[in-house]
Amino acid sequence: MKIKTIKIKAIKRNCHKIALLLICFPLSLQAQQAKKDTLLTREMVLEKEYNPTIRDASRLNTLPEISYPTVPETKLSYANYALPFKVLPQLAILNADEHFTEVKESGKKGYLVAGIATNLNINGDFGYQLLQKENTWLNLFYTHRSANGKVTFLQEDIKQRMKLNDNLGGIDFSHAFTPLTLSARLKYTNARMNYYGYGLPPQIQPSLAELPTDKTVYQQNGLLNVDLGIVSGEEKVLNYRFNLNIADFKQKYTLLQSQQGPEEFFLNTDWDVHIASGEMLFGVGGYFKAVSYSNVKEVDPATGANYFTGYDNYGQLSLNPYIGYENGNLWKVRLGAKTHFYFSHGKVLSIAPDVALSIFPAEGTEIYLSADGGVTTHTSHTLFYENRYLSPFFRVADSKTLLDATFGVKSNIRDICRFNVYAGYKMVDNDHFFVHTSPLSGSAGNTFIAANSLTAAIMDVNLFKIGLRMQYRYQDLFEMALQVQHNTWDVKKSATTIDKPEAWNRPAWEGELQAAYIFDILPLRLDLIYHLETGRKALKNNTEISSMKNIHELNVKANYTLNDTFSVFAQANNLLFQRYDLWYGYPVQGFNILLGGSIKF
Repeated sequence: MKIKTIKIKAIKRNCHKIALLLICFPLSLQAQQAKKDTLLTREMVLEKEYNPTIRDASRLNTLPEISYPTVPETKLSYANYALPFKVLPQLAILNADEHFTEVKESGKKGYLVAGIATNLNINGDFGYQLLQKENTWLNLFYTHRSANGKVTFLQEDIKQRMKLNDNLGGIDFSHAFTPLTLSARLKYTNARMNYYGYGLPPQIQPSLAELPTDKTVYQQNGLLNVDLGIVSGEEKVLNYRFNLNIADFKQKYTLLQSQQGPEEFFLNTDWDVHIASGEMLFGVGGYFKAVSYSNVKEVDPATGANYFTGYDNYGQLSLNPYIGYENGNLWKVRLGAKTHFYFSHGKVLSIAPDVALSIFPAEGTEIYLSADGGVTTHTSHTLFYENRYLSPFFRVADSKTLLDATFGVKSNIRDICRFNVYAGYKMVDNDHFFVHTSPLSGSAGNTFIAANSLTAAIMDVNLFKIGLRMQYRYQDLFEMALQVQHNTWDVKKSATTIDKPEAWNRPAWEGELQAAYIFDILPLRLDLIYHLETGRKALKNNTEISSMKNIHELNVKANYTLNDTFSVFAQANNLLFQRYDLWYGYPVQGFNILLGGSIKF
């Protein structure tokens, strides 16, 4: 894929580092974050981390057109609400390493993409390059996603309106000085939605019958993100990067309309410094995180109970020393360790491996082995990206990956077909699995805004996985990407009363097929995505096990370029007319057609 880049060696040679500096988590509506236990991350609709359809400034004037297909390694993703996932529009400025679409250079500085579906879902994207010089860029971006349609519960033949209105705006800046590159990003997210999920009837929960529930109330979430990053310039003996991320996350309500929601302040600094000496590399990375909450151990004056049990302030320090060696084109190795230490959190020092080995027996073929691990910090704002219907009363404990090992073989066949066959084993303490719950008790006069807000079962779990990733391309007409994985879960510890707990809502089989056909004589492109998940189980009200319906999601999209400025598209979602829950009690929307267009200016 040919993408216009800023012609500065400092940026070109360190683009992967710059990307790390610019990323702050987690929805463009979709959400990034700690590693997940599956290939798929429960975010099915829109771009990751609320990123607009453009991620960095060098792509602002590289607007997509119908052109040559390229298939990067498949990255499957979800959205954490009920809109059916979709093929991202060729019209938008796509992140080239995440979407197999071709991008041609364009002298235009801005774009506007808009679409409306038959169920009145509305999508909109806007971006404009305010400044681009040889070593400086400044971008403005805005993204809108909204929905206000009805869904039908699988548990009972009842319709419920699901409401969602998400808006993100921000500005990106980067300047390459002679010795280093400075990057900055400011963005604000306003996300509103209702807890539309299915709740147990009053006759099953008689003690809650007198407490009314109003699902029409919008939960309002605001997130302010500030990122500052520095990366060393042209590669020298000593190289470095440093990133500072500040996030302020607010929720308007708890589950009670009369009670103000929590506010979270998050500060994260991460860094890496390494020295290159011949074929050897010596370095140390790490981070420091500090998390604080406005509602720390707030007490209900009537009952004396804590509203926010576990919302304690704390800090976390991690150091990652490592060494690396590369023996020409034959093999390379990395040996390191990740250490983690908590402040004011009742934790002790923990250590995880950081080891990787790659052998290249032939050109285009790699045999690799990796062993990783570490602590995953589950803040409120990252959890919102993962599952926006999680109860504000509930904070997920941090998880510790003792081992995440993968062995695999990658090969490239004549630049036409690439495949990656792998097997892996993972051990996690305090992993979280989202489960259904009934409303909490409350005092008279209160109104719940959710009949079903999800909590999480905290369990120790082992995972064995085997999988295949494959990409194929035929000339400049057809491209395909396939990813499939089988998961075997072994739950070691559970706080629930279930005798044999499952890996709730995690699939046994998961996969995705992406394909695109580009017409030779017409400026027309067809995209298809088929998504699969089977073998999911749900825990209801902490007492019952339920099998969840398999996911067979098929979407098709057509994009037609009228000229250099205008394009139109049509997209059919959920062509198999499937009914399934994204989370238990939270069904997805049915079949719908999205129509839209784009303007480049």
